[in-house]
Amino acid sequence: MENTDKPPSRYHKKLGLNEHFTDTYDINDAYGVTCTARAHAVKKLLLPGQRGTKTVLDDLREARQSVDRAIELEERRSSC
Repeated sequence: MENTDKPPSRYHKKLGLNEHFTDTYDINDAYGVTCTARAHAVKKLLLPGQRGTKTVLDDLREARQSVDRAIELEERRSSC
């Protein structure tokens, strides 16, 4: 990814002294998040109300729904 002053998308942010843009996919990869429901919640929690037409509260509620779904998936995996 090329280093410019303009992020490639609204999901990209510069972190700390790092001169490269980082997005939610990079963060999920760095932390080993493989569950799509968790990844969706992370995105909603990192950028609430900043990605389009949804409000902060909309994104927080959707993050909670994603966490609830992640719990359901984990419970299903644990019961096998």
